[in-house]
Amino acid sequence: MNSTTQYLTWSDAWSRIREPGWESPWLNCSGDGNPAFSAWSPKENRGIRVVEHETPGFTHWFDKFGDDITELVIACDGSRASLQRAGAMMKQWMAGEHPGDSPIAYGVPRGWLSANDMLQIENKLKGT
Repeated sequence: MNSTTQYLTWSDAWSRIREPGWESPWLNCSGDGNPAFSAWSPKENRGIRVVEHETPGFTHWFDKFGDDITELVIACDGSRASLQRAGAMMKQWMAGEHPGDSPIAYGVPRGWLSANDMLQIENKLKGT
């Protein structure tokens, strides 16, 4: 993986969705994709961490960082679809919501599914 290229991709997306009071980067980019991107709000004690990997798929969970910071962790491939989906989840998280509570919003409930599995489920939800 080319961590510099990954980080520029996530940084570009961040520049389009960033909310006031959020800072990036939050965590140091390790070069192995964990994190490929990070941001946090000191006022809200909320963080975002993106773990990018080469295996197709998308999942997310919520975690604690230290004693006070709750983070949204997104693990995904670097595809355009994953970037868009992650961006939508980040926007919800920055607005104080818990993204992914509605399976219709993202096509699937939390969990690890392949890109093909996600497409099949999304098509079923859309009725196609």
